[in-house]
Amino acid sequence: DVPDHGRVLDAPCGTGIFTPYLAELGYRTLASDISLEMIGVAQKASDGKPVNFFQGDLFNLPFRAGTIDAVFCMRFMNLVDRPTRIRAVQALSKTAPVLVVSYYHKYTVKYLGRWLRYKLGLRKTLNARLSRAELVAEIAESGLKLKELIAVAPGFSEAWIAVLER
Repeated sequence: DVPDHGRVLDAPCGTGIFTPYLAELGYRTLASDISLEMIGVAQKASDGKPVNFFQGDLFNLPFRAGTIDAVFCMRFMNLVDRPTRIRAVQALSKTAPVLVVSYYHKYTVKYLGRWLRYKLGLRKTLNARLSRAELVAEIAESGLKLKELIAVAPGFSEAWIAVLER
């Protein structure tokens, strides 16, 4: 749903793992992170690709509604709690009508192993991962619509890519 040469924002961009790929696809790419150090790493990773980097807080981005076609938010939601995830997608949706967001789920061999070690007392903590029902409820609470949910390497990768719309 993103037009050719549309404006795409990678926020937070972190070390810029995904940012150059968006530029290679022909999108007018912007990348933002709250950390100047991360932006510096991301700029090096962009390897001269046409990306506009800026320091910014994803909860207070400097764009009017309709100026960005899509926001790409990877590897952030697993670092924050549920209320923060909900606030984050609500804030990002004010910037763009389409969000592509990664979430981490519990339907993997890796998670099963962690869960067993935790239950046996061999692991002190268990990282929170979402069930499909929990994710659907969370997105509904945010006021957005889940257009598509893509499992990355089902059974092995903990990542889901959710395409959300206002």
